[in-house]
Amino acid sequence: MHKLVSEYKNSFLEYRHNTSRQAKLSTVLIDKPEDPNLLNANQIVLAWENLARNALSGPRRESTLVCWDGHYEQFGRLMYGIYEIADGNHKRSAELPEAFPIKNNLTFILCGPSGTEDDTFYRLWFKMLGHPDFSTPIISGIEFSIYAHWTNILTKVYLDLNSRPL
Repeated sequence: MHKLVSEYKNSFLEYRHNTSRQAKLSTVLIDKPEDPNLLNANQIVLAWENLARNALSGPRRESTLVCWDGHYEQFGRLMYGIYEIADGNHKRSAELPEAFPIKNNLTFILCGPSGTEDDTFYRLWFKMLGHPDFSTPIISGIEFSIYAHWTNILTKVYLDLNSRPL
């Protein structure tokens, strides 16, 4: 991890992991899952990071306004953080509400993005960052309650990551 020069005092948004992608992101990340179809921690972060990056600069981009590179990486860390908390890999997991997803429902995170339903997550992250093209949800009806639920989860994970010493 290395610290960015920034006026902000926000630990999650000020740090980036080793760009070689070989170093562990923190002491609590998994090395290599038993299941060969699952990714290791750095691969998980990179897969989700690339999904977010492609949303703003890939062939299916949803906006021409790109983010700072670190925001894509932070999204990957946020997605891994959801699984990490559900897995109970750190002391704060007991403090999260009952509505937090259980580990068995989050294995899709360990496999990396695989469908258009995963786009909801980066859209929520961009909204949290204040990206103008993602300021309002593009859905309604029952999907809106799912969107609101995941907004709540991502916010809790962001706050958890932000409060941890790196």
